Amino acid sequence: MGTDGWLRTTPLAVFFFLGRTVKGLVSNFANVAASAAGLLILIKQHVLIAAAGVAIGLVLLVVVALTKYWFFQFRVEEDGVRIRQGVLRKTQLDMRFDRIQGISTEQSLLYRVLGLVTVRFTTAGAAGDEGHLPAVTPEFVARLRQRLDAKPVPPAESNAVGTEVLLELDGSDVTRIGLTDPRVFQFALVVAALMPAFGGAYEEAYEWAAKLATQSLAMLVNLGPLLGVLTVLALFLGVVLVFLVGSVVVAFLRYHGYELRQQGSVFRASAGLLTRKDVTVDVGKLQQLTVRQGPVMGWMQRHRVQALPAGGGPAVGEMPDDAQKLVVPIAGARTVENLRERVFGSEGRHVSVLPRDSRFALFSPYAIWPPVLWVGVAPAIVASAVVTTMFGSVGFVCLSWAVIVAIVACQRWRRRGYLHDDDILVCRSGFLGYRVEAALFRKAQQVSVSQSPLQRRKDLASLHVYFATGSVTLAYVDCDTAKRLRDYILYRAASSRLAWH
Repeated sequence: MGTDGWLRTTPLAVFFFLGRTVKGLVSNFANVAASAAGLLILIKQHVLIAAAGVAIGLVLLVVVALTKYWFFQFRVEEDGVRIRQGVLRKTQLDMRFDRIQGISTEQSLLYRVLGLVTVRFTTAGAAGDEGHLPAVTPEFVARLRQRLDAKPVPPAESNAVGTEVLLELDGSDVTRIGLTDPRVFQFALVVAALMPAFGGAYEEAYEWAAKLATQSLAMLVNLGPLLGVLTVLALFLGVVLVFLVGSVVVAFLRYHGYELRQQGSVFRASAGLLTRKDVTVDVGKLQQLTVRQGPVMGWMQRHRVQALPAGGGPAVGEMPDDAQKLVVPIAGARTVENLRERVFGSEGRHVSVLPRDSRFALFSPYAIWPPVLWVGVAPAIVASAVVTTMFGSVGFVCLSWAVIVAIVACQRWRRRGYLHDDDILVCRSGFLGYRVEAALFRKAQQVSVSQSPLQRRKDLASLHVYFATGSVTLAYVDCDTAKRLRDYILYRAASSRLAWH
């Protein structure tokens, strides 16, 4: 216990601060790659110096974690939670209970064995987790939740009377999540792009790969055309299979035992194999519902749903951290519509957030023109003129860029659409897949109408609606329609007596 009622968490919180320090260091892949390359070179030249450097680095990490723990204190008062931290730069965070959007918990394997959890707070207006309390007991978390919830929730009672389980994912569902998650492939591309940073080690690996490729090519030629093609195809499928298996493993680590339940006005989602995470969000504090469906998920007739509180993420269309929002990683159409009804209640009953709903109205086809002209035609003409001057008629190939941009613009236009009723606005976008954002009119914070020169000539306009979670734009709609929607949204936001968060 500190002075004046200030408390410290258990000494095991050192592991939390150690993990945050390491995560901060490895968050920049370029720095990690450069450091690893330098370490490899140093190991080849001076093994003892490299070992001493690694040992000193580990000791420094532990010292930093211990220092952060010692200067971390908190206090729970009647109106909120106070957190003091910092060694040289002292900071104090005051979070009132009426501003806290939700409490999320994270339980690593070590903390699960010891019966401890890490608490994360998300407040209105914050871009992420505004505060955290590491290594506290579940009973302490239950008391905090009782202060936030309108009705007290008994601790460690997930299936109590009044708690309704909305969704449980089994092994097949988690496998589908892994098969539809592109992040493993994105990670492989990042690693491949950063390989040159490893210097000599990269050159040796490149020489080995080139030698292996030469030998493999010679073997394929000896096998004949058909067997050679089949062998290459088998190798390609093997690499894809390895990445898919890795993606499924990651999905099981994150979403094993996923359960979404509702008790009164509170949503709670918990999942995780080694590290168990629990997210709690009050329904009334949710600002936006986002539904995503990629090509593979569309084939499986599944969706990914995100419900964002105020400050729960960046602008619409970006991917905020899962710790700050309620995430349903995979759900069928019936579950998606059930969540829409529970999030928006009696409001928005006459709309749908399913991306393939036929009621979505398309924007004007003139929305295709700007990207085709400024991203496609203009750069293609300039590039064609420059390359033709230098290399002759081969430069005309650059004109194909305009065709590619036109195809992409047409596809994006076909995916875009909107619909609304008296309470809610729903906007759809996408390229290969779909993304649907839905938010209540009364929670809008700013609304504006803009017109480009082309839009003025065609009597069109763009409507921009800003919410606490970002913005939604209806581009290239009828000008009168945009103005009527703007006036109506402003009226609903000003006349509503309900809190926006």
